[in-house]
Amino acid sequence: MSAVLPGLIASALLLVPSLTARETATLRLLGAGYDNHTIARRLSVSERTVKRHVSAVLGKLGLTSRLQAGLVSMVTTLVGAEGICRGARPFCVPAAGE
Repeated sequence: MSAVLPGLIASALLLVPSLTARETATLRLLGAGYDNHTIARRLSVSERTVKRHVSAVLGKLGLTSRLQAGLVSMVTTLVGAEGICRGARPFCVPAAGE
């Protein structure tokens, strides 16, 4: 599994821009370790809505667990919008044109 995980995370990072604003917010809160109840309170939505957002995030990013989504969330905080790596070296996403 450990050999597959970096590739899975790298692939998911390329798909993060396809998330809606609410899905992105959900992803960030997953990365912070919040449960559905807390995410619902923070986003002012129902837990059912959060479950739908989590499912959408996992599906769009090709992930199978909240843990994987949390890892993607943590890595995205280390990678700038231009793809410049800030300490996330096996997970760096190259900037366009590199």
